[in-house]
Formats: sequence, C-alpha cells, structure tokens
Amino acid sequence: MSAEPSPQSPWQAATITRIEKRTPRVTSFWFQPSRPFTH
Repeated sequence: MSAEPSPQSPWQAATITRIEKRTPRVTSFWFQPSRPFTH
C-alpha cells in the first residue's frame, strides 16, 4: 500500500498570543503565524 505523501507547510515565524497554565504540569500556548497557511 503506497499513499502519496502530503505536502508540507514551510516553517514560519509566529507570535505567542496567549499562555494558559492548565495544570501544574501542563501549559497551553497559542500562536499567531506571520502569514496564513494555505491548504
């Protein structure tokens, strides 16, 4: 079985817009990319 590889999105810079401490060991981060992703 061979599937075609999916195209990869290029790396890009992002800004952290929010940090939320969920539990003592888990922290969530929200990022705003420098430009929109194309699908």
